[in-house]
Amino acid sequence: MPGAGSWNVISGENSNRVILVVDFPAAGRTEAGFIELAARMGPEYKFLQTAPPSVRPDQRPGSDAYIQPWIQAAQRGGWQVTAVLGYCVGSIYAAPIAEGVSEWQRIAPKVILLDPLSGDIRLLAAEMYKMIDRLSPLLSSEEIGQAGKRTAELTESEPGDVAEAAIGLVGIYREIGSAAFGRLGLDESRGNEMIQLFESYMSWISVAAQIDPRRTWKRSVAIMSADYVKQAAEDPSAGILNSIVDRTIPLDVTHGDLLRSDATVEAVRGQLEAS
Repeated sequence: MPGAGSWNVISGENSNRVILVVDFPAAGRTEAGFIELAARMGPEYKFLQTAPPSVRPDQRPGSDAYIQPWIQAAQRGGWQVTAVLGYCVGSIYAAPIAEGVSEWQRIAPKVILLDPLSGDIRLLAAEMYKMIDRLSPLLSSEEIGQAGKRTAELTESEPGDVAEAAIGLVGIYREIGSAAFGRLGLDESRGNEMIQLFESYMSWISVAAQIDPRRTWKRSVAIMSADYVKQAAEDPSAGILNSIVDRTIPLDVTHGDLLRSDATVEAVRGQLEAS
């Protein structure tokens, strides 16, 4: 579970105006992260970002135990939290974190969602297929085919157990990852680090499936990339319905560039400064 180092300062260390940003940052991610957004916002705000919790899906983490260390760390820090920002699945966690902060803070923090996603089996499957694709140059065609088949078997049942699917996908990744990392020449310890990171990410998605963020999302603003808007129009269940949030702000920006765009900075700043 997250511990004493639940939040990392990524910008504005000397500011007393705190913004909590909720994301699962990982090395090698192609999409922009909150570090880019914070840098463009300047030193006016102190940005603290969630540290990736080290927990496996087979530990069956409950949402309260998973989230409370973040809330407790914020309270111990005595921070005056101006806003909580969530990116993708982080938007789910932003809701209970903001609710927790509101229990001791006189003014509730604003909640801003950026391309919010739900934690569900479909997202687990998409992320697993992405991993198979990334490892494919190091795998045989048979290994790729078997991994894809097993992923489909685990994730195409409805409604499905998200935690159970996450456990199964970790098992597949461990098999193909161990083979691929060995062929790449990585030592066992480095390969285990990669597998543990994937385990943590699967927990990040599967625990989010336990959380209902709608009460907080109803007073939140969603900033949406053009990619997100297009996908939601084609398949509403892939995104969020406009009626769930208080207001949406669509931007002519790709999903990958959302957190590094000047348009996003302007939109976020506008929400922070609005009365």
